[in-house]
Amino acid sequence: MFQDVCFPKNNEQEFVEIAKKLGTDSLIFVYEFTNMKDLEKIKQNFSVISDFKVDIGLLVNDKTIQKLQNTNHYIFAKTPSKNLIESKKTYILYDFELQDKPDFLHHRNSGLNQVIANEVKEKGNILAFSFSTYLNSLNKGVIIGRMKQNAKISKKYKLNNFVLSFAKHPYELRSKHELESFRKLIGL
Repeated sequence: MFQDVCFPKNNEQEFVEIAKKLGTDSLIFVYEFTNMKDLEKIKQNFSVISDFKVDIGLLVNDKTIQKLQNTNHYIFAKTPSKNLIESKKTYILYDFELQDKPDFLHHRNSGLNQVIANEVKEKGNILAFSFSTYLNSLNKGVIIGRMKQNAKISKKYKLNNFVLSFAKHPYELRSKHELESFRKLIGL
């Protein structure tokens, strides 16, 4: 079963239509989490989609994580801080590659190192690679180099990882075969 991740903005039905054409079995719609009341409003939007399997994902940061109570939804963290990585909840961590700092002389500043990798493994977090980050990047060479370095560290420390679309627009969704090719390209 192939499940993909996307960030809808009141265009959930368009994402579903494109996903069906690409052969995707289900989607995770990720919404920025602010409080538990907003989560109830999000759940009401799903009554429209009945013929396709969809799940809810919540995008959290350092400030909103304290408001999140026990939930059975997927929890995502973009360019996570050390506090998020060390917390007890299980997250899907992505976009480590979007560091503002320049690369070093002999290796990339990819945002992931052995200390963070050990922490991610210990907490049971999942490392995700975003195809959309590469697709929309102005400096694709730097991003792909950082992804390759993170993939190498991920393999070395045996982290749970995957490559998904993380699409912000319906036409950024990719088929399973395209994402598998990208996965091989970065060395996973």
